[in-house]
Amino acid sequence: RSSGRVTQHDDVGLHGFNVARRVQERLSLDHAAGRGRKVNNVGAEAFGGQLASTLEELKAQTASLYFTDFLRRKGVVTEAQAKEIYTHSIVWAFGHISQGMFTGSGNPKNYSQLAAVQVGWLMDEGALAWEVSPDAVTGKPTGRFVIVYEKLAPAVEKLMAKVVKIKATGDVGGAKALIE
Repeated sequence: RSSGRVTQHDDVGLHGFNVARRVQERLSLDHAAGRGRKVNNVGAEAFGGQLASTLEELKAQTASLYFTDFLRRKGVVTEAQAKEIYTHSIVWAFGHISQGMFTGSGNPKNYSQLAAVQVGWLMDEGALAWEVSPDAVTGKPTGRFVIVYEKLAPAVEKLMAKVVKIKATGDVGGAKALIE
């Protein structure tokens, strides 16, 4: 390890694999696909087009959150660094949602769509909450989102499992229910 970062020589222990190397190689989830094909190929065959793109990006963004907690548990990142990563990811999601869910021609924007799925999921799981309290100056009610960090990792793990299962099994109905 070098300054708390994963280096090429770290063996963090994900099923005995070198995490840094495997992430760089874009670990394919052949074991999840069950039929000896990569998950991406299952998704491309089953979903096609915009749904496949959004689902693939949802998998990637959710995996980054999932691996944040994994690296925290292994001591590669601190609790404070993990919270910073989570906060940045949620701000990133709100940024994409604020730019609109569809293009001018009516096509869904992949990143805005996946961001909305993640925000909705985190709210449903209690990891992201809307809090109303009086403004310190005016006393009028004002609202804000609050991240409930202790619920975040379990919520992300559930979403990751759902997305990977949808992709691995080619569950088009499940994908549409999650995204649309």
